[in-house]
Amino acid sequence: MDEIIKLFQKRRSCRKYKSLPIDSRILDEITEAGQYAPSGGNSKTARIIIFQNQNLIQELEKIAEDEFAAMESGPDTYKSLRTSIVKSKEGGYHFTYGAPVLILICNKKDYGNSMADCACIAENMMIAATAYQIGSCYVNQVHWLTESRAVRKFLKRTGFQEDEDVYCGIILGHPEEPEFFDKKRTLKKNTVVTV
Repeated sequence: MDEIIKLFQKRRSCRKYKSLPIDSRILDEITEAGQYAPSGGNSKTARIIIFQNQNLIQELEKIAEDEFAAMESGPDTYKSLRTSIVKSKEGGYHFTYGAPVLILICNKKDYGNSMADCACIAENMMIAATAYQIGSCYVNQVHWLTESRAVRKFLKRTGFQEDEDVYCGIILGHPEEPEFFDKKRTLKKNTVVTV
């Protein structure tokens, strides 16, 4: 049991990756962990789309950059979305941070538990990745652009369906920093309330 708790404690967001591919057996294990995630009413309607082709990842990043650059942000814009907009306007925006794998998790538009189910899948995969010393990061950029005509046209080439939206994404890869998983993490105080 201690080993499982240690995995949760070691998981952190990685934003610097080596250009090494992930062994296909390990990637299969990580995605299988996602398939075991809970879903509302055991619906299991979510789908996982795995991108390993760097040309496709870069093409999607360019589409995202163009879409974000066309947006405006204000003081009430969600901080991470605002960052995506500002960096896209500057040019050279890469929300996958050079990771060799991008995973998008899709679900039905009209299903009320879509976001929660997809987030559970992502968390399972990120914990499994940590077990293999594979870095991960939750990335929401494609979710924010899921209604974009250009993004949907691109995703259609992957088997993405009209009745789906992208609810979350993660990136995976070997951390550039050798001691990445050994760093101590600090938790915010007062985040747990017992009544």
